[in-house]
Amino acid sequence: MLIIVEFLAGMFMVGVQLLQKYGYVSSLNWDKLGHDTSVQVQHCAANVDVTNVHSIFHTLGIPVS
Repeated sequence: MLIIVEFLAGMFMVGVQLLQKYGYVSSLNWDKLGHDTSVQVQHCAANVDVTNVHSIFHTLGIPVS
């Protein structure tokens, strides 16, 4: 699941860079984008219920040891 999310995020970033390269996006504040993304990821990571993660993996049929 995490690999799929990372792949989609990476493809989004590649898409944004291509839009910038071909002039569809004139300027992009990469520092702000990186900071805001980092803040959101940290917020989501802080709110993850670790006890619930096991049940999610169990429901998906992924072995957890």
